[in-house]
Amino acid sequence: MRGLHDSDLLLVTDGLGPIERLLIDELRSRGVTPFPLSLIDAELEPSRAAAAVLVGDAVKAYAVSALFERAANPPRAYELTINRLLLYRELGDKSPRPVVAFAPEPVSNAIRRRGLRYIGALTPSLGLDGAVTGWAGGKSVAEHRLYIDNPLAKVNVLIPEPASIVKARVIGGECSGCAGLEEQAIYAAERAGCVFCDVFLGVDGDEPPLVIGLNASIEVTSEAVHPLAAALARWLHG
Repeated sequence: MRGLHDSDLLLVTDGLGPIERLLIDELRSRGVTPFPLSLIDAELEPSRAAAAVLVGDAVKAYAVSALFERAANPPRAYELTINRLLLYRELGDKSPRPVVAFAPEPVSNAIRRRGLRYIGALTPSLGLDGAVTGWAGGKSVAEHRLYIDNPLAKVNVLIPEPASIVKARVIGGECSGCAGLEEQAIYAAERAGCVFCDVFLGVDGDEPPLVIGLNASIEVTSEAVHPLAAALARWLHG
């Protein structure tokens, strides 16, 4: 493998497994010389290099992205991942109007008085988002979250429960799994500055779909290798 100084893209990952090796080969076939850096054993420093941060933890990815002069997903993308309230402000009426509560009683009140039965954490990347059937269930969820070590889990973001949720993957301005919601998903990704991300859209009948969350720390699958390599090559040489 060529050295760091011969590369034109640093590929920061959680580890170097089969998927990462496939991505490296695909990038090379597109004229990109990647250099893999694994968080398992890498010591990272501020750099003027271009980097693609493919790290599963959004907070770690946020920290790492800030080290590089150019990052395929810049720090702003991870800010909007970690704090969905910033995302809602960025998107305006294309996202729901939330109520935020930090204790069980205000959570149950928001459900009883406002009918807000979908409770998200501050970031969807924690996988804690979901709907409850009533105020008692919401109160129980909020009580449980008080004992989770991650402080992002203690922020309860309540919104109206959508009839269904679509997880759309946007890579390089193209959408997969979008269920006819390409325009909304791509718009959210562009506003966040993402080369790659997952966009969560709430759908409710004839109402306009709303962006309820975004995750710039995607899980790279074998199906994503080809479009991701193409998108990174375009971004790097664009």
